Amino acid sequence: MAWCPNCKNEFVEGIKICPKCDVPLVDALDEKGNPVSEETGDDFDSDSFNAALDNAFGDMEPEESLTENINEIDIIKNRTISSKEHAKIASYNKGPSVYQKTSERAEEMKSSAFSLIIVGFAGLICMVLLFFEIIPIKLNTFSHYTIPLVMGVIFIILIIAGFLSIKSFKNLKKDAGDEDRLEKEIEDWYKTSLTKDYIEKNLPVNSDESEEEKYFTRYAKINALLKGKFMNLDPLFSDHIVEDIYHYLYESDD
Repeated sequence: MAWCPNCKNEFVEGIKICPKCDVPLVDALDEKGNPVSEETGDDFDSDSFNAALDNAFGDMEPEESLTENINEIDIIKNRTISSKEHAKIASYNKGPSVYQKTSERAEEMKSSAFSLIIVGFAGLICMVLLFFEIIPIKLNTFSHYTIPLVMGVIFIILIIAGFLSIKSFKNLKKDAGDEDRLEKEIEDWYKTSLTKDYIEKNLPVNSDESEEEKYFTRYAKINALLKGKFMNLDPLFSDHIVEDIYHYLYESDD
């Protein structure tokens, strides 16, 4: 028999796709209605796994014990899980979003603002010249009035959007200054306080551990240390800083 992991309906052998949900069927469901892992051959406790994963890699309060969080990683790493759950660990908190510095976003906003204003004014001037027939384009009476009017409104909107973008650029520029000061403060902290030995201390030791697994274990500890020292960091900014710290400690030639 086969089961749909979505609607929980049971189907006879031979059916591979649920006709209602259009999802692949699984061989069995556990008592909570979750698919039984085919690779482990037993029920995978998804709730416990997710709870441990969130505790290890998610937002941690400064007073939480770092050792306890590292132990959670050890529990996750040493239990038998399917490749899907292992991939979840590898990608957790490492989404496709790429961090962009506020100063870079401010410059992009500035370029967009001036582009909108230039295009808006240039287009508006062209519509005025067209209306007064300085630009020699023959139009019928209806088009002679409607085209400059409609296009003129559009170009005015572009000009307004450009000035609003300049206002946003000024706000971003201020935020960029605050961000640069914070990044410099964090850089001074990790360059004077963190070392390889300090990061490796109390980490689970496993001679068979791959470099990728070591990376995520170290990443978790650096992330916990960073959040304990600097609270309420933006998640993308925090990831960016942890990457910088990891590169400084493990990949730089200095």
